[in-house]
Order: sequence, then C-alpha cells, then structure tokens
Amino acid sequence: MAVHRFKVGQTVALSAGFGTRRVVAKITRLMPSGREEGDPQYRVKDASENHERVAAESGMTKLD
Repeated sequence: MAVHRFKVGQTVALSAGFGTRRVVAKITRLMPSGREEGDPQYRVKDASENHERVAAESGMTKLD
C-alpha cells in the first residue's frame, strides 16, 4: 500500500486531465491507491465547484 504525501486540508494544484487550465483544490479525504498504478488517491474540492472529485497524487502539486 502506497503512502500518501499530502494531508487533509492541504491546498494543491491539479494538472492531470485539465489541459492548460490550472485547478486549485483542497484535499477533503484520503482514499486507497488506484488498482492498476498504485498511485495514492484523494477526494478534492475546488472552491468554484459544487462537487468533489477523485484525483491521483501523481497529478498534484503542493501549494501551501
């Protein structure tokens, strides 16, 4: 099982899957690693959206 580098409450920039648009989100929950790649996953929430999404650690950069 992979170890999560980020913690709940941290702010991160999401890069994977958003093209040139930079998405800034806050981590709301730690989740198990993805099945195939073993990459830790997180529930994240962008302040400008009403929903949360799942994001893999490999597509994140720490901001705070």
